[in-house]
Amino acid sequence: MIPYRVSVLAPNADDDRSHKVMVFGTYADTDGEALRTVSGAMPDGWRVDRIAGLLSRAEVEQLRLAHGEVREVSSFTIDGLLTPEDALYASQERSRPEAL
Repeated sequence: MIPYRVSVLAPNADDDRSHKVMVFGTYADTDGEALRTVSGAMPDGWRVDRIAGLLSRAEVEQLRLAHGEVREVSSFTIDGLLTPEDALYASQERSRPEAL
């Protein structure tokens, strides 16, 4: 098993242009399994972003994860985040429809 770090975007209820980026740790056999495992543990509206690397030896020893278990490693907030949907409209020089 591989100790993965997976980043997740959690929306800010007060500001749709601000997201909390959270990093979760999990053990999995493949990248795809790590992404699915973390995705399955997230609330509706949270988006699994990508594999953010591997857990350090210290993180592995501290978290003591079992296969398939998901735990938060760290988090931070990004203001003015350009989501993939926003980037699509920005690249086409159109304004984003309000009802997406």
